[in-house]
Amino acid sequence: SSCFTPSLKSACNQYFIFFAVTCDASGYIFHSVAYSGTVVVNDFNLGYLTDMEKYLGKVSLTLQANGKGFDLNTLQANVKTDISNIHAYGYTYKKLHLDGEIDKKKLQGSFYSNDTNADFNFTTTIDLNDRSPLYKINADVRYVNLKAIGLDTANTIVTTNLDIDFRFSNIDLNQGYVKLNDLVFIKNGRDYPLSTFELTTNLKDNYRDIHFKSDGIDVQLSGRYNLLDVNDMVLDLCYDLFPTYFEFRNPKKFADQYFDFK
Repeated sequence: SSCFTPSLKSACNQYFIFFAVTCDASGYIFHSVAYSGTVVVNDFNLGYLTDMEKYLGKVSLTLQANGKGFDLNTLQANVKTDISNIHAYGYTYKKLHLDGEIDKKKLQGSFYSNDTNADFNFTTTIDLNDRSPLYKINADVRYVNLKAIGLDTANTIVTTNLDIDFRFSNIDLNQGYVKLNDLVFIKNGRDYPLSTFELTTNLKDNYRDIHFKSDGIDVQLSGRYNLLDVNDMVLDLCYDLFPTYFEFRNPKKFADQYFDFK
């Protein structure tokens, strides 16, 4: 095996990088390389580096990482990042923290913001090992001032709790739920509360159930149907009804489908 420990420091103390890297003699660096180190940047112009100065500005952070491999199938890594400040979309965020752990195709992480105008935290799990990848997100948004961070021209404040547990491959292969609880918009001093927003999908033996529920709204669509076929079915129907206005299409055979709506 071999080991090298490169380090780099700017003359104006804008950044400091130290990493230790080891790999075996086989040369398969993307599978066998191990690394650990620290990156420290101070008022580093990230927007200039990425050619995105319209959206990004300077950043100050400390990043610690250690892991093994770069190939997603074998990658194992841990990352901890403390962001003192970062300028994005016209606003400078302060006091951010990010933790992440990658084990092959599974990512677990947490992100915390104690900024004056963006106070929230969330945890996430993304698992790409199955045919239908799993996405789990829990977020507690205690206070976000959309005007202060440049996302709204009106004085708008948002608070909510977000809970997502969803498996998604495509629009027809998905199952899980998305929930927003205690959602409150405060716009120009006026409250707009929405206690519940919930979308649930279930799929078993090609029988699909989609349920949407919110304040004053409760909609359910159940049956055997494929959402991917809807576009073609509508175009075929339009040609049958109005052949003068719609282009002929070779008819596509669809499996028997039905649904109940209530």
